Amino acid sequence: MVGVYCIGGGNRIVPIGDIARADVERYLKDVKPPSLDITFDPGTSLSGLATRVRARPDRRLRAVPFGGQGVTETIKLAPVRQVWRWGDGQTATFTAATVRTTHTYVRGGHLTATVTTTWGATYTITYQGLTLGPYDATGQLTGQQSRPVTVVTSTPVLISHG
Repeated sequence: MVGVYCIGGGNRIVPIGDIARADVERYLKDVKPPSLDITFDPGTSLSGLATRVRARPDRRLRAVPFGGQGVTETIKLAPVRQVWRWGDGQTATFTAATVRTTHTYVRGGHLTATVTTTWGATYTITYQGLTLGPYDATGQLTGQQSRPVTVVTSTPVLISHG
């Protein structure tokens, strides 16, 4: 069989590639995408000044083993794309697992920033102590998170004239 690993004792053929692919598709269909760990610095933004933003996968996110029929898959999720809607009509797209960026709000107000994250996955296959992979999983997960943002309008004031 081309492109599928088959292992078995004697005359027994086990299509582990087919089994693993079906297990991974089922897993991705049923799993809820994880949330990103998002920080805004400062917590209250000032109009006209850059707000630093960091969004990364939760440090506790680990590879997850699952499967059946003597075949175990271990899948690892990672963000492959983040689309930010800052709440002021501006958007930005990033293709890194961890995003460090800035955004400058022009006007004050109570806004909602939203990030839509597309998660990709890789997996390994373990059968009778032999581990194969990693392989790219077909299909992706999409999750969305929102965060309220308070933007205070700043007004410059001359306090000294020298």
